[in-house]
Amino acid sequence: MIANTFLRSLFWIMDFLALTGHLATNFIKVKEMFFDGKNNSTTNPDIKLVKRANNFFIFNLTVFDFLMGVYLLGIVGKGVNYSGSYCFVDEDWRSSYGCLILGTVAVLSSEASAFIMASMSNFRLVSIYKPFLTRTMKFKWIVLVGAFCWSFHYFSHFLHGFH
Repeated sequence: MIANTFLRSLFWIMDFLALTGHLATNFIKVKEMFFDGKNNSTTNPDIKLVKRANNFFIFNLTVFDFLMGVYLLGIVGKGVNYSGSYCFVDEDWRSSYGCLILGTVAVLSSEASAFIMASMSNFRLVSIYKPFLTRTMKFKWIVLVGAFCWSFHYFSHFLHGFH
């Protein structure tokens, strides 16, 4: 863990900015998705679907990026405990449940963020490549396909763990 006080303080600042930024973005996206949608003056259903899908993707992306902020908070908190003496507790820390939980949060956050970014790219590719397809596309199918791909991705990781 980092013994330099200046670098540790930079981590605290980054964590504070990450957590507050993602919380603020989540509140804004929830407001847009649930409260502004009823008062939206746009009558074009294609624009409504694309805006709703983008809000959905961004909301999910910020949720999982918020988890990375939680991970960073845990690491920075442990860094305060182990500052300058990490070498003595290295093996104990790496075999502890705290390290396991923080590692799981970090992996979940980064893999889910990468998957959501890929889903956003695919949705935008379809919207540009076949623009008339968005007229017949339903929002529930976007969510359903995303959930199916995500569960398939994690199920395949689960199976690979047994080899």
